[in-house]
Amino acid sequence: MELVRKGKRVYGAFFELSSAPVYCAFRTPGDIFKTVREGSNKFKSISEALKDETAAWAIDDDHLQMARRRGCKSIAVWVRKLNWLFITPIENFFDRTKYQRRDYGGRGGSDQRYLPVHHFRQLSREVKLGRRR
Repeated sequence: MELVRKGKRVYGAFFELSSAPVYCAFRTPGDIFKTVREGSNKFKSISEALKDETAAWAIDDDHLQMARRRGCKSIAVWVRKLNWLFITPIENFFDRTKYQRRDYGGRGGSDQRYLPVHHFRQLSREVKLGRRR
């Protein structure tokens, strides 16, 4: 396992599997992207966003490009506090009909791709990843 970090913050890790390497982003439940309710300035709840398929996971474009160069075939999202694991083929993040791009570079962030959760498969309700060092 090779951690991907920026300063002290850990964004994810590369895992070597027998078939191909996988990039796994580490997230919390609050990191899931939710849209704003129509006619309101309030965000939908996670369950509302999941029901109407507007919930999405965001991955930095730099991390996706790095994963592609390393030969990753899949991108995973591990939701730390819930121990949920979502996985999708990396091609979904490069298919313009499936993702949205947002550039937060102007305010100190990065260019990100948002892929709706319905493009992911939830592998398990509870998973354990390698030990932290």
